[in-house]
Amino acid sequence: MVTETSHNLDVGPYSTISEVRRRHQEIARAEFRKQRKRLGTLSIEQESAIEALLVSAANELSRTVLVQLKRLNLPPTPAVS
Repeated sequence: MVTETSHNLDVGPYSTISEVRRRHQEIARAEFRKQRKRLGTLSIEQESAIEALLVSAANELSRTVLVQLKRLNLPPTPAVS
């Protein structure tokens, strides 16, 4: 069950929304590291921009999913690594 506690949202197996978001960010960064060689030569600025883009996308996906779960009153299922 998704419940409000203090200023955090309890989302079942995760303690807070921020933990869900952190996990999604970790996944995005890990995927970037795995695929990095395929991107060829990049400057540090380009690498930083790509990582920022991926983290931003992960945050938006996390937010979208958690909003839907809250509306449905369902806990999220932990990601399988």
